[in-house]
Amino acid sequence: MLVALTLGCGNVFARSQASLSSTAAAFVRAGQYDAAVAEAKRGLQAHPNDPGLHTVEGIALSMQGKDADAIAAFRAALRISPDFLPALRGESQVLSRDKDGRLASVLTRVLRIDPSDSTAREMLALEQARMGNCDAAVADFSLVPDQTNRHTESVERYASCLFQQRDYTRASAEFQQLLVREPENADARYDLALAQRRAGQNREAAETLKPLLATADYETLLLASDVSEDIGDTPDAVVLMRRAILLNPMRADPYVRFAELCLLHDSYDSGIAMVTAGIERLPNQSSLYLARGMLYGGLAKYDKAEADFRRAEQLDPHHGTGAYGVGLVEAQGNHSAEALATARIGLVANPRDAQLNYLLARILIDNGAVPGSPDFREAVHAATDAVRFNPNLLAAHDLMAKIDGMDGKTAALITQCKEALRIDPTDQNAMYQLMRAARKTGDHSTEQALVQQLEALHQHEREDESQRLRYKITVDSAPVASKGALR
Repeated sequence: MLVALTLGCGNVFARSQASLSSTAAAFVRAGQYDAAVAEAKRGLQAHPNDPGLHTVEGIALSMQGKDADAIAAFRAALRISPDFLPALRGESQVLSRDKDGRLASVLTRVLRIDPSDSTAREMLALEQARMGNCDAAVADFSLVPDQTNRHTESVERYASCLFQQRDYTRASAEFQQLLVREPENADARYDLALAQRRAGQNREAAETLKPLLATADYETLLLASDVSEDIGDTPDAVVLMRRAILLNPMRADPYVRFAELCLLHDSYDSGIAMVTAGIERLPNQSSLYLARGMLYGGLAKYDKAEADFRRAEQLDPHHGTGAYGVGLVEAQGNHSAEALATARIGLVANPRDAQLNYLLARILIDNGAVPGSPDFREAVHAATDAVRFNPNLLAAHDLMAKIDGMDGKTAALITQCKEALRIDPTDQNAMYQLMRAARKTGDHSTEQALVQQLEALHQHEREDESQRLRYKITVDSAPVASKGALR
């Protein structure tokens, strides 16, 4: 950025009264900085209130690396003429080089005087991004007139800020620009692929990642596996996830994600074999027991699932997930009293856990709690807390809508259904409840629209199910449960 902000000395002296100013400027242009400083000082003896002379002195000093003296010279010019742009620009140049926290305020003054200064605009956006103020940075980056002429760090920072704001489509475009400038930058390629995946551009993400796969690192393999699954290439997703495990067998995450693939494709035995291998290496990782518990639950092996969930709770007592899993498998195994007790005990230790509150409410409603009863009031309280502690917990909104419907609160039901559809526009539970509410209130146009949506979703669901069951992850895809399996 310093090159972009190198000042033209010819403009510095527009308001200068000293005849020596042009000579000082000529010395600067010739790179004779000692002579320029001496000439400026001679001029200042006769004209101490000339901002141009102070500014050219500051420029010469800054070129010599005497930043503190340069700042003092620029400040002297600004005391005489607070809006003297050459001095402000010179100061901002030095502050930028020194990564000084005062830079943003100086650049703001420059832009107040000259809003068309694209260099100052880009520098301000870059400084805001460095300080973590992405909202302001994005606003200023978008005002830089020649987007293709921005500096490489600006492109990178702009892309990162857009990603943080979840504007993944625009972030992808910026990361693409960065990759064009630096085609060998593996980090830029990874970031582009990640942004493309978040933007729903899964096939583009797969193409972006291809050059990295021969020597891919751990994080790249995980992302590539996710992208392969997104585009329906489950065999490749499995191969890539196994590579991630082989590359770093002492990390729990890839075992868990392998389990998720197995859950998705009803390949429970293979998932159990893989996660068991992980547990042998990482016996104190609660996430592995949670993953294996879910797999056992898929096989209806509730005793084994409950044992894993209880072990997870022992390893991580400050998180309610283990208790949630125990309660869930107890409920699935028709042990509702035990499930209710587990949920209540779990909430004593984790009263703000949204999933446990949801589980308690669901068990009470499934057990037949009716409006006006103590159990129903407890269910309302727990479901309300679940939504409050995690506003994006879809199942809690669906349950809350059901409870409101049971209690005759149609308006509240509609609100919960709309929240559920905000989280997941394909949530059929919310659609069904909203359709019944529309019928009840006589809103026939909404009812018909929802009927059509549900029909379309059912057709799409049948196609998805066919694709999902196209692949099964076999036991051969997972290692045997021994420490040599992943060496």
